[in-house]
Amino acid sequence: MSDAPVPYVLAFLIGDQVIEEAGTKKKTVVGIHDHIGSMVKPVRSDFGIYARLADGEGKYKFLIRLANLKTEEPVFDFEVTKDWPKGQTIAEVCINLRGMPIPDFGKYELQLFANGVYIGRHVIICMELKPPSKKE
Repeated sequence: MSDAPVPYVLAFLIGDQVIEEAGTKKKTVVGIHDHIGSMVKPVRSDFGIYARLADGEGKYKFLIRLANLKTEEPVFDFEVTKDWPKGQTIAEVCINLRGMPIPDFGKYELQLFANGVYIGRHVIICMELKPPSKKE
């Protein structure tokens, strides 16, 4: 896989989910965001990840890693392999992850690697939500 050229990121979006239309294969990213709110931790979150890439060709192992920006420790890794046909200028990587655990509130970085090479990121802020105060 290391002979494949390193692609570059045209778009890297995070949402609630990515939907692919069966007939046209067009993608829709639903609920694009960069903040997650929760009253409890660990936070369980759904991620729809959409990456649009250019200038690749060959076989790729894409790694998506969520890392804590404060400690730089990985929270979770997810891998997907993809064949990028010769002559195809653009490729898309779309993944829906359900109930991914985020251990604490703070800033996280969703990192994208292609065959071990870091090619992009998206910062996510996990915020603590306070319950509404009771009025007497």
